Amino acid sequence: MQEQHFDSFNERLDRFLNDQTSYDDLHHRRLEPIDVRRKHDLVVTTGMQRIAKLVTGKTTTSFTHMACGTGTNAESSGDTSLQSETQRITCTDRFDSGTSIKFAGLFPSSTPTGQISEFGIFDLASAGNMLVRTVFTPAIGHVQNSTVFALTQIIAQSAS
Repeated sequence: MQEQHFDSFNERLDRFLNDQTSYDDLHHRRLEPIDVRRKHDLVVTTGMQRIAKLVTGKTTTSFTHMACGTGTNAESSGDTSLQSETQRITCTDRFDSGTSIKFAGLFPSSTPTGQISEFGIFDLASAGNMLVRTVFTPAIGHVQNSTVFALTQIIAQSAS
């Protein structure tokens, strides 16, 4: 997905979230997501440490994977993994714009049936360093053989 299509898709999700009709211009059909959530991601300590190494050139390993799970513990800056990971995928798209970083992923229909309640961004296909963890309440009901698209956007800047 090119960045302009990504932003356009994000805008259509916002319209849906605000109870407005949304149309998928790319596929010429009405966009009807099963569920749309908006939640702040927590950038965890290992993520901040990895960012510092990227900035100082001590590593070139970037964040490339997204995972979902069924854990319900609240996010904590000390988190290093999902509480109960069920599936990990390679991000289909990664974009940066100013202080904003966007990750997108398409979880396959083989993702096990369950109540998806947590997402994370990682730098490896297994284990690795976690950048963010997000917990959703209530969980997102998922039935195997349906596709889940996940989108996360991180904006991390604050004034002292």
